[in-house]
Amino acid sequence: MKRVLFLAIIAAIVVCGCGKEDMGEYYPTIGNRELHYVSRSGEVVPFEDDDFDAPVISNTYTNGRGVVTFASPLRKIYFLGSLDITSITIPTSVTEFEGNPFKSCKNLARFISKYSTSDGYALVKDNTLIAVARNYREESFEIAYGVKRIGNSALLGVKIRSIVIPNSVAAIDDNAFAECEELELLVLPERLQNIGKDVCLDCVNLKEVTVPESITLEGAYGCFVGCDNLERFSGAYASADGRCLVVDKTLYAFAPKDIAEYTIPKGVETIAERSFAECDRLKSVTIPASVESIGDGAFYNSSHLEELYIHSTTPPTISGGAGSADPFANLPSDYVIYVPKSSEAKYRADNNWSRYEEHIVGKNF
Repeated sequence: MKRVLFLAIIAAIVVCGCGKEDMGEYYPTIGNRELHYVSRSGEVVPFEDDDFDAPVISNTYTNGRGVVTFASPLRKIYFLGSLDITSITIPTSVTEFEGNPFKSCKNLARFISKYSTSDGYALVKDNTLIAVARNYREESFEIAYGVKRIGNSALLGVKIRSIVIPNSVAAIDDNAFAECEELELLVLPERLQNIGKDVCLDCVNLKEVTVPESITLEGAYGCFVGCDNLERFSGAYASADGRCLVVDKTLYAFAPKDIAEYTIPKGVETIAERSFAECDRLKSVTIPASVESIGDGAFYNSSHLEELYIHSTTPPTISGGAGSADPFANLPSDYVIYVPKSSEAKYRADNNWSRYEEHIVGKNF
């Protein structure tokens, strides 16, 4: 009976993916002044002292393993940008990560760490998803229930078509899903409260996003910049046409797929930072009289935007920012800003709007 019970326990461990053979049999012997790795080339991968919080004293590659030795116990990893690393073994002494320090390791397929999931594809620390291996090979990634936060750049560049996010997740940090070029659908969990900047930056195949009523978007700028095929938002804050994400009269994002002309919904008072940035297909935007402010880079780099129709009789507040902070930077050289004829002088006299004097034209709406 004891033998049967013992065999059953062993089988359960293997099925759950928690056996030491999954994590690498050598892992228990690694010292806290060492970091092991496998490189695709089978050669030494160079590291810098400022990649870690401990000085590197040697870096060798023998018997199919790289071994980095430090002058003192390794506590924190700042950044590992090598394209050559395929797996990495992290000593138990490491307790801190600078965001996702592995976000540029495009061929990384496995983590071996006290924080790694049983399949080795991800790191989870203190209920925060730190990183997912860039070379994850499945179409969908399911985040384990109990994870409360998805960390900065945690899934950056991972080639997945969908993400399953449990209701335990309350926060998603900056760039969490950025550059996931194959991601098509994103359903944000019902209890999500906070979301960071550039969360889905350059997710070029993202088609639909569902946003829960619980969310706070204050400061969540540029979430969907570069999502050229985004067709609609759904959920509590989607506009009637599904094209805009509007919370507390602030328009935070726009779904630009196949839209050349667009009229912003009436009642919107603020156009947030970069909400229409890099919308390459847009040629004309109508801004209702309710709009009182336009954020930094709101229309930045919308390279075909030729006409803006602004119905506000009082010039909306804009900053004097330059470059990507300029709301109308990198538009066609001959773009026109149409404003109410009766308010044309106000726009031209405004300290910030006067920068666009050559583009401002009065019009009777």
